[in-house]
Amino acid sequence: MDGLVNEGLVVRFRGKGTFVAHIAATKTKIASDNRPSYFKTIPGKYRREVQKVAKVVISKHTADKLNVPDNHLASMLKMVHWIDEIPICSEAIFVDDFKWPDLFETKDIETRDIREIYRQNGMVVTKIQQSVSAIIPAPETAQRLALAPNQPVLFISRVGYAENGSPLDFRLIHCRGDRFVLAQDISSQ
Repeated sequence: MDGLVNEGLVVRFRGKGTFVAHIAATKTKIASDNRPSYFKTIPGKYRREVQKVAKVVISKHTADKLNVPDNHLASMLKMVHWIDEIPICSEAIFVDDFKWPDLFETKDIETRDIREIYRQNGMVVTKIQQSVSAIIPAPETAQRLALAPNQPVLFISRVGYAENGSPLDFRLIHCRGDRFVLAQDISSQ
């Protein structure tokens, strides 16, 4: 049962039971000119593949990042970013479902820019806090990114904040180190 929970196929509610998760979209391949800014420096044809849209009960770690109670319900979007038909990056985005219900469950999620979806829902990210490390990914992540076993990835844990300092989203990002370069402009305040 824990494996089904980890895969996002079932959700548990303390005191209520275990239920089948709502999954709105799976494995939809799209072409997009709306390349996220962190892929603009990588030449080639970009597309993203939405793998899963679901409501999930989040872990304590994710709840802490979103500043919500444990066992809280969140909207989750999982996708893979591709350049020249090579999977570059796997990304999972979590958003508080009580503040922004059904945020990712639009019929055109495959073609819409995530930043535009945020803006239309009053979500403006003004600050990002992230940590970056090299890790050996879980086997399913390695397979998703077409990596050899034990090949390291660049792991980015990222929280986007509103102007008032409240967290808007939490992202877990795995990027191929042989294809992705993290470039940042940092200014002193």
